[in-house]
Amino acid sequence: MSDLLQAFDIASKEAWQRQIQKELSGNDLATLEWKHPELGNIPPYFNQDDRIPALPLPPRSYTAQSGDWEAVQTFVLGSDTNAAVLQSLMHGTSGLKIVVKGSASPDELTQLFKGVYLNMVSLHLQGASDAQLGVLKQLSANEQALSGCSGVDAVRIAMEHNGTFNFAGALLQHVESVKALQPRMRSVHVDASVVFEAGGGEALELAYAVHNAHCCLNALLAGEISVDDAAAEFQFTLSAGQSYFVTLAKFRALRYLWARVVSEYAPVHDCSLVAWIHAETSQRQYGLRDVHSNLLRNTTAAMAAIAGGCDSLDVTDHIPWAINEDTRRWARNIQHLLRDESGFGGVVDQAAASSYIEFLTGRLIEKALEYTNAWEERGGLTSAEGAKHFRNTLEEQRIALTQRWSDGQAKVVGSNVFQPKNEAYPNVEWPIDGQGIFERINCASILKNTQEA
Repeated sequence: MSDLLQAFDIASKEAWQRQIQKELSGNDLATLEWKHPELGNIPPYFNQDDRIPALPLPPRSYTAQSGDWEAVQTFVLGSDTNAAVLQSLMHGTSGLKIVVKGSASPDELTQLFKGVYLNMVSLHLQGASDAQLGVLKQLSANEQALSGCSGVDAVRIAMEHNGTFNFAGALLQHVESVKALQPRMRSVHVDASVVFEAGGGEALELAYAVHNAHCCLNALLAGEISVDDAAAEFQFTLSAGQSYFVTLAKFRALRYLWARVVSEYAPVHDCSLVAWIHAETSQRQYGLRDVHSNLLRNTTAAMAAIAGGCDSLDVTDHIPWAINEDTRRWARNIQHLLRDESGFGGVVDQAAASSYIEFLTGRLIEKALEYTNAWEERGGLTSAEGAKHFRNTLEEQRIALTQRWSDGQAKVVGSNVFQPKNEAYPNVEWPIDGQGIFERINCASILKNTQEA
């Protein structure tokens, strides 16, 4: 085989371009470029002459070192049943995301977790700080050592209060409370997925994640927590969208940027450079009609998140207004198919040595740093001016995205192209959380209003 390869000359980039130009029959090479709305023009090919350097990515988490990830599924305390939780765990999930709305009674917790060995799974709590701590106090009374995350996004709260919220004090109080109850649980949750679900671009989501986490890290260090102890408290959440390669590169870019931030504070242990990244498949391009296309979207999004290096993954239900055991089973089975049938499990870095992915990763990093520099010049996201700049950027991107959906420039299969015939829009209530700055959008609702007008 080696002799055979030596028989071929290595083609220069000029030779590639001559051959491509010949195949284009006189058309401009620029017509092949992908004009990304946030990242600019993306070249269609790379040659060894381009010499795209490989980024020095940090080590992975203990779960991902073997090329594996936690399969997570979401349940709402007070709404979902114990039977649904047990069914999920018995059929392959290894983590539970519990949405806590308001205070939880002991009876509700006992009922939801009946027969569940919480010390054997990861537990991801979502809700206000008081609500999460109330749940943790009750669960800790059983002397179970829990793992997972019970964190709050204090920077997000500060932004929603227009910079008047003492995020550092609230963050330190929450971290100390969680560590007193469950030392193994992560207590700082930087949920950047809210940016993407509100219509923001991948680089804006990435920038929000890094800048938000940096603000929180500084607050913990000011509270006399060592950098190694502080870094261990972080969990990130990113959306896995439908742009496969950009999503993949976004996860790699976050791992690189977070390691760069932490390294500035001279941690003692290399593991402090590791970012725990939780992925959730995005719902902003879900269709109200032709709903099985949402399953395909979830599959490609999950593939991108795994290949990019997520540590845990929640494949959202493809019919979120009518969640049942079937929709949950399909969501779980997407992860099982990728791990057990497609061979995604066991590969630590699937994107290694890809010039295209390295280029996208670098472009995302450059754009994200543009955003963070602009916020820092205005006092950061926790200041009124920094938050205002962020809001304006997000609003511009949201308007541009909805326009691309409406005019068909951004194709959404089953919604604005290849629509099902004679299928009316269902009269359903879409259970989308989020308000204020981070009000979530969905192309199906936007296109429904446009097409019915």
